[in-house]
Amino acid sequence: MKKEFTEEKEAIASKLYDILELKNNYFLLCELDEDLIKQQKIMNLVPEIETYFNSNDLSYLHMKCIKKRPYMSIIRGIFKNCNYKIILQSITNKYDNKIKRTQKYYIIKPNEAIIF
Repeated sequence: MKKEFTEEKEAIASKLYDILELKNNYFLLCELDEDLIKQQKIMNLVPEIETYFNSNDLSYLHMKCIKKRPYMSIIRGIFKNCNYKIILQSITNKYDNKIKRTQKYYIIKPNEAIIF
């Protein structure tokens, strides 16, 4: 991470972490896809993100034409830029008596031990 605006970038990453309300350091993509309030809170961070992050580091800022899941582009870009680890796991769960495939995203803060 560039030293420029380091504190501001960390503050944004922390806000994003809080918005996601992670349980055991993870969230399920299918749950975030259904939570329009969280999606809007993430998208509301864009003006602040544009101020402190280089658009080349975040694909959403670089190519605002991303239509599907722009909030995921922001999540991945911010956490990657702030040295968080993102571990992706494909899972199959049962929702409403239907088997549904989704992704589990583990978000690990810098200097935090990975415990599964």
